[in-house]
Amino acid sequence: MKIYAYHRTTSTDSNLEPGLQNIKNYALSAHLTVEKIYTDTNIGPSFEMPDYQRLKRDLAPKDILILTDLDLLGRLKKDVVTEILFFRNHNIRLRILKYPITLIELSCESNTAKEIVEKTCQDLLMEVYELMSKKEAARRSQNQKAGIQSMKDSGEWERYGRKRLMTLEEFGKEYQVVINGELKPFELMHKLDMKIPTFYKYRDEYLKMIGKK
Repeated sequence: MKIYAYHRTTSTDSNLEPGLQNIKNYALSAHLTVEKIYTDTNIGPSFEMPDYQRLKRDLAPKDILILTDLDLLGRLKKDVVTEILFFRNHNIRLRILKYPITLIELSCESNTAKEIVEKTCQDLLMEVYELMSKKEAARRSQNQKAGIQSMKDSGEWERYGRKRLMTLEEFGKEYQVVINGELKPFELMHKLDMKIPTFYKYRDEYLKMIGKK
């Protein structure tokens, strides 16, 4: 059994040292010898963590991994759940400084009983993060819908949303043949190669724009 630790910066201006010192202080107080501390810094938009990937390759069953916080394992809560499951399936014990329950040194005489308790702790953490992941996804979806509605209300949606086939002014010029009785709506629809919902959406918006609806 070997003991490893991992820490990374959480932003471009954050510092590794406080977290590293917390890990060293814990290891000293728990009389643990840390084989190696893996670190990642300056994580870009792609969220690559090369040292973390090396750590996962080096870990073996029954090893211990020390972290200051589970949030270091991923950008989103669902990513953290995936990582917790990886460690659970590979029989690696997590010691998270933020969660004291994971730091308890079990005195079970049976190794099997000890492993059951440790896996139960990881299962509890995974359930908590799964719940947080669902709330996080719901919040992102709600914010996205609110943002789209705000853009629609302000007229900005036309710049960022699905590209229109033509402007309302262009449609208005074409629609004059219907107003003048020269073509029927379905004939103009065919000419413009528009689907029924799209055509009537344009028509309603155009009539509203010129104040006839």
